[in-house]
Formats: sequence, C-alpha cells, structure tokens
Amino acid sequence: MTTSYLPTCDPERLFLHFGVTLGETVGAGDAVPGSPAPVIRRVNSTSTLERQLCLGMLGLVPPWAREVPPEHRPASARDSIDEHATLHAAWRMGRRCVVPADAVYEQRWEEGRAVRWRIRRRDGRPMGIAGVWDEWIDPAGFEVVAFAMLTVKARNHPVFRPICTIPGELPRMVAILKEDGYDAWLEGPLLTGRAVLNRDPSAPLVAEPAPR
Repeated sequence: MTTSYLPTCDPERLFLHFGVTLGETVGAGDAVPGSPAPVIRRVNSTSTLERQLCLGMLGLVPPWAREVPPEHRPASARDSIDEHATLHAAWRMGRRCVVPADAVYEQRWEEGRAVRWRIRRRDGRPMGIAGVWDEWIDPAGFEVVAFAMLTVKARNHPVFRPICTIPGELPRMVAILKEDGYDAWLEGPLLTGRAVLNRDPSAPLVAEPAPR
C-alpha cells in the first residue's frame, strides 16, 4: 500500500462520484497509517447488497499490536496479495473495499534523495482505489475497521513508473479501478476480483512535486 494519500472527504464529491454518504464528519488532510479516512464496503441490506461508507483506519496491522510476526508486518507499496499474509487473508475472506482518493503520494528518488510527489487525476475527479479491509477490537473494546490499498505492477505506466522506480525493485502503483467497475470489485468472486484488479488505463493522471 502507499504510505499516505489525500482522501476524498467532501460529502458532495462522495455522493456524486461514488453514490455514498458519510454520517459523520472527517477532517480534511492527508491520511497516514493509523489515521481515519472514508472507505466503501459492501453490506447486506435485507436481500440485497449495497455500498456502505464508513471511517476506517489506514493500515491493516493495528498500532497497538506489540508483537507482529514478519509475515503480518505492515504492508508496503512493494507487497502483493499473494506475498503478504494479512492482505491475503482479507482477500480470501472477500473483504474488499474501494478507497476514495483525491490524490496519492509517492517518493521519487532524485539525485540520491527521496522527493515526495503527488499523483492525481487531471480532470479533478477522485480515484477509486482497490483495497481490502479487516476488523479489530482496540484496547478500549471498540470495533475498528482497518484497510489497505492494493498495488499492481506499474510496467510502462507513463506517470507512476518514473516515480515508483527504485533500483533493484519492480515499480508498483496503486490499483485504480475503472469508475464502472466498483461493484464488480466489491461483490464479485475471487477470479472476477482479480480480473478488475488493474490500473485504469483511461484515467488521465498527472504528477507534480507535493507542496511542503
């Protein structure tokens, strides 16, 4: 998963582009591991499935966990579903989600140092990023929804590849879903899920150095 991003929090944008509403207010600003952000899941409503927007905590491993086995360490932008035990478990249980994002941040190596870049849609529309979620009980006894964004190979992507390339590692990018593929990702079987888990080639993306 990416380490930080700018979540879509505006109620009008959430309803217009994702068809969901959030019953509580969340402050604007970047989301980092351990912070709350809107996330869309599928829930049963009588005999049908409908989208549910809730606040989740970025990062599948809870910050209060003291001892975390290596295979359950916090996911990074280089992990895949099959390589990371926590991601794989949520995937196998069908706990998929869509993460509304106005922008994502990646570190670009320039002259031997990491420079933070921001990637967003050129047309100003939010991105729906494929993710998985899980549930935890915090030390106070409250249920917490946690989530992580998934990545795919960047291959020759004109925007992500130059930024996400690290010497000796394969470049990866967040999995941006097609706007008409949200339901297929949320409720489809595993094989269908893998079919839609891909970058949206039609998304007009632009990258720029992030403001300090």
